[in-house]
Amino acid sequence: MILPVLEEHGIGHKTYRRIAISRSNILGAYIFFYDQLNEFIESSELDMTELITNLLLVLKRDFQFVEIGLTPNDDPQMIFETMNGRGASLSETDLIRNYIFMRANSNEEDLDDIYETYWDEFDDPYAEYKWHEKTSRGRYSQSRLQFYIIDYLTLKLQSEIRNDQVFYHYKLFVLNGSSFNTIEEELKELNRYSKIFKKLTNPTNDTALEKLAIRLKDMEISTIYPLLLSVEGDDDISKNDKERIYEILDSYVTRRFICGLTTKNYNNVFLDYLKFINKNKDASAFESYLKSKTADTNLWPTDVMLSEKIIDRPIYREERNRTRSISNILLEVEKHQRGRKQEKIQFLNTDLTIEHILPQTWFEHWPINDSFISEEDFNLAVHAVMTEEDKEGKYHQIENRNKLLHTLGNLTILTSSLNPSVSNASFKIKKEKIGSQS
Repeated sequence: MILPVLEEHGIGHKTYRRIAISRSNILGAYIFFYDQLNEFIESSELDMTELITNLLLVLKRDFQFVEIGLTPNDDPQMIFETMNGRGASLSETDLIRNYIFMRANSNEEDLDDIYETYWDEFDDPYAEYKWHEKTSRGRYSQSRLQFYIIDYLTLKLQSEIRNDQVFYHYKLFVLNGSSFNTIEEELKELNRYSKIFKKLTNPTNDTALEKLAIRLKDMEISTIYPLLLSVEGDDDISKNDKERIYEILDSYVTRRFICGLTTKNYNNVFLDYLKFINKNKDASAFESYLKSKTADTNLWPTDVMLSEKIIDRPIYREERNRTRSISNILLEVEKHQRGRKQEKIQFLNTDLTIEHILPQTWFEHWPINDSFISEEDFNLAVHAVMTEEDKEGKYHQIENRNKLLHTLGNLTILTSSLNPSVSNASFKIKKEKIGSQS
């Protein structure tokens, strides 16, 4: 049995067991069997002699070990991969790791050195960035590491990579598409692009790339990552052109979001843009290429189209699951209004709440022509089918207000929510309260 840590060390038995399990699969397996045997013994009604005899028989008959003897010329990584094809499945990234170090061993490279230098972070559960933490993209849930390898391969092969074919495509890339002279070169590049991937998925700075990454994260757009890996990792693209490309893409996805255009074909759209940028690295040419698109799936909304949607589209109602994207846009408006000379905004959009200037239940406190609207009239204007003649007068004005209620122009951001009495108050009271938070 694993002995408890002495009390003077400040760690109890349960804590020690938890740490042991997280650090060692062997210790974890030992503790599991120990617990199962204890539970079986304590719950059994058999006498101890019979119980132990039965356990020994089970161990002797059903508990089997396999020992494989290796000669100096045997390749343990190759044997492991061959055996695994007939046994329990490994993750795609496990297979890739084994494939990499199998070849490194064959090349007689320093396995310990290249592992610790380039791969250890991917396996380390205590690393700051949790590579094996599960995350979601659409209907798929995978580790961050697997999504990174998918994006890396998409960049390299310039084709869409299926979640269940990552290892296959990695081998295809190594055998047919790579120009690495050593495994260390291969790992060095994987490691280099992984640093960019971390910026995209966990943006912490105010660079042009990470500001775009925040917007993309809020909009749940990840199919653009291979394109961004390509641009950021390309030494032939100048710093100014990189920043300009990020601004272009920021404008592109934001315009499409405000206009309510589809994101369903973004995987093919951004793959097309990736292929273009690899041939022409000029930011102005890239912008012209994006603006030349006319299909609904890749259209660059014009200023006229954008203005119409800002005024008419009920974005809050239609994008209720992406309110952080809306607050992000409003935050950028706030930054622009303050200008560069004014104080820098210190809060993130996660600290903000969206407030309707005209309240969602506006009829209670916002009169029309100095007359308050009854709930009956409000519901009649909203739900009843009326002729154009019926809609004249107050019903027409009620309808107009309701059309503008969830548009971008009726929304603002606050650092904390207003209490309901203020939120539904008259415009004068509400304006003063909102002003105090600006």
